[in-house]
Order: sequence, then structure tokens, then C-alpha cells
Amino acid sequence: MGGFPHTPSRNWEVVFGPVASRRLGWSLGVDVLPPKTCTFDCIYCEAGRTTLKTVDRLPYICKERILEEVTRYLAEMHPVPDVITITASGEPTLHQDLDWILARIKRLTPLPLAVLTNGSLLHLEAVRKALLPADVVIPSLDAARESSFRAVNRPHPDLDLSAIVEGLVRFRRDFPNQLWLEILLVRGVNDSEEDISLLEKIVPQIRPDRIQLNTVVRPPALQGVLPVDPPVLEALCGRLGKRAEIIASFPRSDRQTQGSCTEEDILRMLKRRPCGLKEISTALDVPLTELEALMHRLVRDKRVHRRMHSGASYFQVS
Repeated sequence: MGGFPHTPSRNWEVVFGPVASRRLGWSLGVDVLPPKTCTFDCIYCEAGRTTLKTVDRLPYICKERILEEVTRYLAEMHPVPDVITITASGEPTLHQDLDWILARIKRLTPLPLAVLTNGSLLHLEAVRKALLPADVVIPSLDAARESSFRAVNRPHPDLDLSAIVEGLVRFRRDFPNQLWLEILLVRGVNDSEEDISLLEKIVPQIRPDRIQLNTVVRPPALQGVLPVDPPVLEALCGRLGKRAEIIASFPRSDRQTQGSCTEEDILRMLKRRPCGLKEISTALDVPLTELEALMHRLVRDKRVHRRMHSGASYFQVS
């Protein structure tokens, strides 16, 4: 089976992909905020440091422009992705028109609609209501202890962990669809026995359909931020019960890479997160031999640089 066609990046400003997601399959991303606008400044973030840390819900990108791009992309692409994912290089619930955006996309297509969020604004009733049209909401809760929360997520000073947990609990009461809770552990920061015991106590109150355990896989925002060892995740998985799982790498694709891409396609992908060579090849449906030549030129021209993390090589925008 062939892959997805890729249009030159100048045509798409908020829509990207489809990309291979470890959790969702082939995901068409919709980025609803300017880069790195967030309520947190997580030490592990693969998108880099937050440049605008805020809790202000504003129309950061025109809602009509977002809908026009999604409409145009869905009309032009074939085959369709597995899911449409509302995301951001930051926190998508900061967009004050998120309810309008989700409702209009649901009218456009029967494809499942997912939202990735750090969960920090779910204490607001308007945010909880805005997310109701989604088929899957994936919030995060990296710590149940205040000091660990502030160390790993570095939240806006107006945010409070107890309010965030209560927001997750209240959202679960109202949300009838899939709620997948992600927990990401960082070595020496939020992985102590006290941290794990508190998570073990609080997570059942949220009642997620899935509990997805993760660690620092890609190059993080800060140097020296390290993953926990697999046995740590395995132990937590056992303690959280049958709904818990360790997020695995996206399975090897059965698609034959036979497409072509441009340097701009690669840069669009790398602006959102660092990626390895095989990941780029799979997501953009381009043979490794062709991709290697493109990456060589991008590195030579200093538009991209290599970065090592946990013994693996990643490419990142310079």
C-alpha cells in the first residue's frame, strides 16, 4: 500500500502529517497555537522550552483559518488517516474557541477526533465542556506530589496541582468517551517511592480507560534530563492494574515507502519534535536512501543538526 501524499509546506500552516503515532496510528495533526505557548514548561518536552507561559485563553489562531485548512486537507488527501488529533506545540486548551473547532471538525468527517492536553485547565468548566465532542482525550498527570509537579512540569504560578487533579476527576464524570491518562517519569525527579505511592492512590479516582506510562524517549528541553529504567515503568504498571500499559514504539509499518518529499516537508516535521531517520522515513513515506541524501544536505547547510539521546541519533531544527 502506498503512503500519504505530502503537499509543500507553504500550503499548510496548522495541519501536519499524517504521522505515525505510537498510540493513535496514522494521525493527522491540527496545531491550534503558535509554537511553545503553554501552561507548563516541562523539563522533558520534546518541542523545546516554553516561550509564552500563560493561562490566558485567547483566539491565538483564527478558528475559521483552522477549519479551512482541515476542510481542504481532507478533501485533497487519500487514503485518509486513522484519526485527527488536536494538539499544539504547547497546550491546545488555551485556545478559547476550542469548542467551536472540535464541533465543526466533527461535522466534517466521521474520523475519530483526539485531543492531547496536559490537563492543567480542566478545573475550568468552559474547558471541560469544550472537550466533550472528542472521541479520545489524552491528558497527562506526571506527578501527584506538589514538589515533584513543580520540578517536572514547571507550571504557570497560578496553577495548583490539587485543582488539576480535581479537574481531571470532574471531567471524567461528564465525559462519556475514551479518557487515556499519560504519566511520564523522569529519573530522579518524579520517580521516588513517595511519588509512585501517591500516583497509585490518586489515579483510580480519575478512572481513566487507559493509563499510559512513558519516560524521556526523545531529546528533552533540558540537557541532563534522563529516562527511568524499564523496570521502574514495569513496576508502576503492575501497581496501577490491568488498565496500565507501557507505551511501546509504533509498530513497524507494512506500507512500502515509495513516495517522495521535500526538505520543507522534513523541516515542518522536525519543527514540532526531534525525530530519528526511520521515523521520518515512515511518516513521510520516503525511502531511506532518498531521505539520507536530503538529511545530508540539511545538516551540511546547518538547517538541521544531529543530537544523541539515550544512545540513539535524532535530527532537530538548528
